[in-house]
Amino acid sequence: MIKRLQYITLKIKIELLCALLISNITLSQQRFFESADSLHTKRLIGSSVALTTVYAGSMIGLAQLWYKDQPKSSFQFFNDNAHWLQMDKMGHAYSAYWIQNRSDALLRWSGLNKNASLVASGVYSFVFQGTFEVLDGFAADYGFSYGDVIANASGVVLYTGQQLLFEKQIATPKFSYWPSEYAAYRPAVLGSNFSEQLLKDYNAQTYWLSINVSDVTPAKWKIPKWICVSVGYSISEKLKSDQSHYVIQDNQETISFNAYRRYLLSLDVDLSRIPVKKPWLKALLSNFNALKIPFPTIEFSQRGTRGYWLYY
Repeated sequence: MIKRLQYITLKIKIELLCALLISNITLSQQRFFESADSLHTKRLIGSSVALTTVYAGSMIGLAQLWYKDQPKSSFQFFNDNAHWLQMDKMGHAYSAYWIQNRSDALLRWSGLNKNASLVASGVYSFVFQGTFEVLDGFAADYGFSYGDVIANASGVVLYTGQQLLFEKQIATPKFSYWPSEYAAYRPAVLGSNFSEQLLKDYNAQTYWLSINVSDVTPAKWKIPKWICVSVGYSISEKLKSDQSHYVIQDNQETISFNAYRRYLLSLDVDLSRIPVKKPWLKALLSNFNALKIPFPTIEFSQRGTRGYWLYY
């Protein structure tokens, strides 16, 4: 199980690096400020090369860093749908959404029309993450997870569906993090330092869906377009992926942990809709829109209701 968590951590790092590289590519090209009105061949070639390089580099790196020394097997399946109270599936959907979001922005900058860009960016995101699952299927210690594939697809559907129906993103997945106390009890699994805990400790992560208020309320209310209501999901006291109850013997003390789900309600800011005049600043804000802005928050769980002045 620890080996699989190490692999998941490596895979998440590559996915996040991919999204970051695509974001940086998009930002650097915003010096041209606006998307082309029609197909710009040089831009499209550059964008295609960039996306292909990110994909190929990620797969080669993963093959060398992880699969090279892993025992192989015939193709097999692995059902991990009940693990981590589905927090890992949230991560898959979130990554798929943002890989497509940034890829679509890059292709639209190249002058590709809306439908063609959505198809290309959606396929790119799904294939990028799906390749991990296929490689898992031939690894003796893992297996192809259909739950991961469904989560990947849901991220693509969320982005593509909104663009087709509304030509904008009304509901945007976001991420926040604050270190938890639980990593200290199982550092090999949940991380022994900040960078590891950021990726491995699901107790410290929260996934959000921020809904733009102006898009779901009457125009006469004149609510600023950047104000959002955000609903979040997280877990707590989860120290082992497939067990809700976990016991640790610390010297003479026995410590029991009982995992539970947490649901949160908060405000947020849609950084992509902040009314700024400078195109480079608008591009920069859009690239940070994947992160939830700290705001007062209410938490609901089986432990009761709790409020936070600021929730990260």
